[in-house]
Amino acid sequence: MQTMIAKDALPGGDMRTRYVPSVRFRHGVLRVAPWLDMVLVMLYLVMLHSRVVLQPGVVVDLPVAQSAPGLMSSLIAVVVAGGAPQAPTYRVFFDNEQFALDDDSRLDALRTALAAKRMHLNETDLTLYADRRVSHRDLMRLMQLAQEAGMQRINLGTQPLDTVP
Repeated sequence: MQTMIAKDALPGGDMRTRYVPSVRFRHGVLRVAPWLDMVLVMLYLVMLHSRVVLQPGVVVDLPVAQSAPGLMSSLIAVVVAGGAPQAPTYRVFFDNEQFALDDDSRLDALRTALAAKRMHLNETDLTLYADRRVSHRDLMRLMQLAQEAGMQRINLGTQPLDTVP
């Protein structure tokens, strides 16, 4: 004779396996929440990274003028104004070196560097990019220094009118 074995010895049968709740959170909005969290964290990191990382370079605010044909010169000097507006400090960048306009020994070093580069390249044309905050007196002083170094033509770089931000 065969004996029948009960499918589940627990009282209530297999109600635990057959119970289906009417609200399923896993199939709704909560199923997307981990992906949304990950996207928001990635967005936050990208935005934070772009603000924290400094971009290399020097910001030069060139004066605006009508563009005219200029000199084709490989000798380029950039003058940047910094510090407080009441007492600005001027820095000249030439041939990957920095020179201060208020230090006479550094001006002599700039004159020597200009003359050496002029002799090395056999070129007497200089393109000078000066920030609009550089005073006329200091700009003329720098142009006089370039002439003393043997530069015959000096082109002042400006920003064309059609590229003004």
